[in-house]
Amino acid sequence: MTDPIRVIVADDHPVILGGLVSMLESDPGISVVATAADGAALVAATRQHACDVVVTDLRMPGTGGADATRQIRRAAHPPRVLILTTYDSPADVMQAVEAGASGYLLKAAQPREILAAVRAVARGERAMSPAVAQRLSQLQDSEQLTAREVQVLRLMRAGGTNASIGAELGIGAATVKTHVQHIFDKLGVRDRTSAVATGIDLGLLSA
Repeated sequence: MTDPIRVIVADDHPVILGGLVSMLESDPGISVVATAADGAALVAATRQHACDVVVTDLRMPGTGGADATRQIRRAAHPPRVLILTTYDSPADVMQAVEAGASGYLLKAAQPREILAAVRAVARGERAMSPAVAQRLSQLQDSEQLTAREVQVLRLMRAGGTNASIGAELGIGAATVKTHVQHIFDKLGVRDRTSAVATGIDLGLLSA
């Protein structure tokens, strides 16, 4: 028989933590070897218990999930990390991915999705919820905004029309219209309000 996937679970809410442990152990192919209530305890647990996958919340007291992930992934033979959280802002997603997380799910995910994600991550695959995958796509696309498009986006935030933005930048209104459409396409939005909101969310504009 194949050895079960050894998992350590971390969450600062006892009820959620208990529910996750029960759900994971309902799968005969998964064994929870330890739990933790914060990031520091999680890092310590990974040093005390051999495990294949860590399932951790993102925001916890003291050391958060992303910082814990970064520390865990520095080990010689580190476990893979699956983030399970309620937060899906681009900043949160990118922080976790850059820290070395292999998966990122929202707590609204169905038990079967979480179990499948644990198995996928254990195999060395990535596991992202659709909402998170969309956020990552937005982040990747946002990096392709040109300096001019960022200027246009900032002036859009100030309420500028194509004509006024063109006058401000010394370009024609038709050119501004083209820039605006490119911004919409890259950010995956359909209107100016959504473009500005997404720009703020992605850190392209100050809040």
